[in-house]
Amino acid sequence: MVEWRKGVLVRERGFVLAVLTMIAVLSAAILSPAAHAQDKKSTTLMELLFGDRKQPAARKEAPAGKSKPATRKKAPKPKATVRAAPVKRQAAKPASPSSALGASIAGTRSSAPPASPANPSDTVSAPTGPVEKIDAARVILVVGDFVADGLSEGLAEGFEGDSTIRIVSRASGSSGFVRDDFYNWPTEITAILEEEKPGAIVMLVGSNDRQQMRIGGVREAVRSDAWTAEYATRAKAFATEVGKSGIPFLWVGAPPFKFSSMSNDMLALNDIYKASVKEVGGEFIDIWDGFVDAEGNFVTSGSDVSGQTVRLRANDGINFTRSGKRKMAFYAERRLKALLGTSAPRTPDPVLKPENLTTMRLDPIAPGGAVERTNPVAFTDPELDGGSELLGAEDAPSFQLTRSPLQKLVEDGVPPDAQPGRVDDFSWSSEQEKPTTPDITSATR
Repeated sequence: MVEWRKGVLVRERGFVLAVLTMIAVLSAAILSPAAHAQDKKSTTLMELLFGDRKQPAARKEAPAGKSKPATRKKAPKPKATVRAAPVKRQAAKPASPSSALGASIAGTRSSAPPASPANPSDTVSAPTGPVEKIDAARVILVVGDFVADGLSEGLAEGFEGDSTIRIVSRASGSSGFVRDDFYNWPTEITAILEEEKPGAIVMLVGSNDRQQMRIGGVREAVRSDAWTAEYATRAKAFATEVGKSGIPFLWVGAPPFKFSSMSNDMLALNDIYKASVKEVGGEFIDIWDGFVDAEGNFVTSGSDVSGQTVRLRANDGINFTRSGKRKMAFYAERRLKALLGTSAPRTPDPVLKPENLTTMRLDPIAPGGAVERTNPVAFTDPELDGGSELLGAEDAPSFQLTRSPLQKLVEDGVPPDAQPGRVDDFSWSSEQEKPTTPDITSATR
């Protein structure tokens, strides 16, 4: 009895010691510095005993001095990693070919001075196109208003591959024939021709002339009888001054515009230009159809010189895009090449003379043995092999008028006689047994 009680007492004491040990562990965990560094959230007994498996160990060892625990969000890269390395460190570290190339480009942009040209005059007369113009290049002079200035840009692009042609623009953007007090073209053109000495002249004007004209102290409305007569006189005076020089003269007609009233005025002015240039032996270049649709309406986009649909006019319906300028110049470019002789010459048709004919003769036969020649033989000649008849010939059948079975079948519809024993042979001979007709009455009985 005493021994049993001692065993129970020993077990009770062991249980008490285990409980006390657990309490000590829990107290140490709660009062430890690591526990004070944890979040203020509720902590379970399992987390205190075995730790928080969801969080890394580095978080549980956070310094106790921080009042706020470190967040789990990904920290942004330091700014120092983005900045470029110092110059000294880059010099000590061997650079790769790609980094050296980038450094050389950056150095060229920032510190390298521009290379000075071998000839200082090259900076003044640098060619605009890929081909350098020769000193004796002929000048195509473009005069007129701001539309003519765009025409000169298109011509410069068209002749950029020709070293013998140079485009010179003497256009005045706000000029015209109405405001002769601002710019008088019949008077100014003479001095311009003496200065430039062009090989051809291209004129385009009219966009600024839709305004009143002062005639004898009176302001006349646009396209009135007095206005039209005076405008034609001034246009003719300009064409006369150009005609006196004897230089090839092209007058490019005014293009259509977005506003219908403005386009109608341009059509009337084009008639004046055409009549003026024809009187002095010049040519009128009509570009109207290149900037309208099939019904004659103004278009913003259309086909360019290569046939692609592009935008030709600006949003205001007046100015031109680069493609529009190039298309406008294309009409005058073809005629200028013909006048200046820069277009490819047409190859004349060859004359059929004995010396121009190609020799097509066989080589002569080398002298050797005797050549046997055979006279031509007719197809109806039976004596091809020395005989009197053709090979395999028989007595020629006499000509008969009877028709063949095929002709009888096709023409008369009469089939040929059936061969005995064939499926289409329906005749009965005496040797064949005639089929017996079954007695139907006896069979029914």
